[in-house]
Amino acid sequence: MSDFPCPPSKSTEKPKSVNQLRPGDIDVIAALGDSLTAANGAEARTLIGVLTQFRGVSWSIGGDDDITEIRSLGNVFKYYNPSVYGYSTGTGNEKRANSKFNVAVPGAVSEDMAVQAGELIKRLKNDPNTDFYNDWKIITLFIGGNDLCGWCDNQERFTGDQFEANIKEALDIFHSTVPRALVNVVNIMDLTQLSLLKGVVCSVVHLAICSCAVYGERIHQVSDLSQQYNQLVEKLILSERYDTREDFTVVLQPFLSHAKIPLDKEGNGDLTYFAPDCFHFSLKSHATSSIALWNNMVCV
Repeated sequence: MSDFPCPPSKSTEKPKSVNQLRPGDIDVIAALGDSLTAANGAEARTLIGVLTQFRGVSWSIGGDDDITEIRSLGNVFKYYNPSVYGYSTGTGNEKRANSKFNVAVPGAVSEDMAVQAGELIKRLKNDPNTDFYNDWKIITLFIGGNDLCGWCDNQERFTGDQFEANIKEALDIFHSTVPRALVNVVNIMDLTQLSLLKGVVCSVVHLAICSCAVYGERIHQVSDLSQQYNQLVEKLILSERYDTREDFTVVLQPFLSHAKIPLDKEGNGDLTYFAPDCFHFSLKSHATSSIALWNNMVCV
C-alpha cells in the first residue's frame, strides 16, 4: 500500500461527534443507489457482461483486493481500519451475502431510496458483525441517472420537486433512525454528455434507454433538469435539516456535477471510461470516481 499517499489517521478514543471523525474511526461502510453503485458491467468485455454486477469494485463501497489493486472507497477505509465492515465483494445482486451493505438495485430511481434506506437499516441492526448504536458509519447515496432518463417518457413523475422530495424522505429516515453516521450524497452528472460517445453500439443503447438526453429537441431540457436536481438537493442539505444531532450529518459531494467525459485523440468521448454499453462505468471510471469522492471528503 506504499503508493497510497495518505498517512494513517485514527482517534485515540472513539469520537462522540461526527465533526471529530478521522478515517480510521469508521467501523462500517454502506451504500445505496442504482446500477452505478451495483457496478454493472465494470469489468465486462461484452454487452451481455453488463448484466453482471461487479459489486466488489464499486467506486463507493467495493472491497475486492486492496487499495493498491482496486481504487474504491471501501478499500480506502480498509487501509485506515482493516476491521471496517460492510463493503461488497465479488459479483451478484443485492440479495447475495457478499453484497453486505451495498443495497443498490439496478434500475432504481429516487423514489426507491426510502425502501433501500429501510433495507440498509434492517441489515445494520441485524448483522452480528456490527454494533448499530456505537459503530461509526459512512453511507453513500448516489441516484438520479434513471430519473433523468425516465423523464423522457414521464415528465410529471420525474420533476425536480419530486426528486428532492424522494431524497428528503430517504435522508429523513436515516436522520431519525441511524446513530453515529455520516451520509454522503453525491450529485449527478449531466447525461447529455453521452452524445460524445460514438459508435453503433453507443447509438443503439442510448436511443433505447435515454433517448432524450442524446437525441432530439429536449437535450437542453434534460441538461437543465440535471442542474435542477443538483440545486434542489444542495439547498436541502445546506438547510441544516440534518445537523440537529452531534453524531449525524449529511454532506453533499458535488464532484460529478462538474465532471466532463474525457476525450480521446479524435475528440470523441473516451470509451475506456465506460462499460461496453457506453452508459455504465468501466473499472477505470469506478477508480476515478472513488478518488474524486475521497478528495471531496477530505479536502475543504
